Amino acid sequence: MFCVAGQISGTAATAQDVEQSLKQQFEGKILVLRHPIQGGSLEYDSDGKVLKGGGEGPWTIYGRIKIDELQLQADKLLLKGTRVDYKLDGRTKQLAPFPNRKHVSVQISLKGTSQDLVAADAVLSHIFAFTKKDVVDSAPDFWHLYLEKNVPTPKGQTVAEPDADAKLPNLTDEAIAERKNFWKSTTPPQAVYTPAPSLPSSVIRDAHFNEVVVLNVFVDKTGKVGQIRIVRPLGEGLDEEAVNTVKKWVFKPAQHEGQAVGVEMNIECAF
Repeated sequence: MFCVAGQISGTAATAQDVEQSLKQQFEGKILVLRHPIQGGSLEYDSDGKVLKGGGEGPWTIYGRIKIDELQLQADKLLLKGTRVDYKLDGRTKQLAPFPNRKHVSVQISLKGTSQDLVAADAVLSHIFAFTKKDVVDSAPDFWHLYLEKNVPTPKGQTVAEPDADAKLPNLTDEAIAERKNFWKSTTPPQAVYTPAPSLPSSVIRDAHFNEVVVLNVFVDKTGKVGQIRIVRPLGEGLDEEAVNTVKKWVFKPAQHEGQAVGVEMNIECAF
């Protein structure tokens, strides 16, 4: 799903050697920003602090950059490339990269001299996520479950989805039976207030556009929506819009033996 470059390794070398090594590592690769900063020109200090750029936006729009060109100068590193959108691939039903024409440049101040490959590694690691854990952590909490299942491991292999018939792998047969009995005697939450999400202006669709984001939500015993996790995304910033909208939804709480209870369930938020 994501191209995650390996970290740089090596010792001190000439500036030309360092630049060549960096080019081999990163040119043509999709890099993951630790923070999905908006804007076409980004500047960072050597500790990863943003000196120039916009606010944070959805990672499916602003979180990935395909590096076309890398230049190493005396005290800074310049990266030029294009933003990479992630949206649902109708064939695979997974988020997939779709490079767009939005050019972006990244200027990074370097500590020490440009001949220090280890220093360049440390600086880049402040700005880009090079491990699966860092990629997952770069997104909001409601993305973590989905990303943990779908981000490639360092070897490029994805973590498989759990089998549909093995959703409760850590529960005993007795516990599973207890859960089934609970639901047999429980009335699920009933929707009371469910405003529809707005279609972001950046997403252009025809009048027949009809897609849904599937979310797993916890509806507490007062009918309010608590924890939200993405189950099936659409990308292009639609998922964040769905989450922000569903936070406002209100339900008549689930009822178990005459008492209001909190329950977890999947819902669809349609665009």
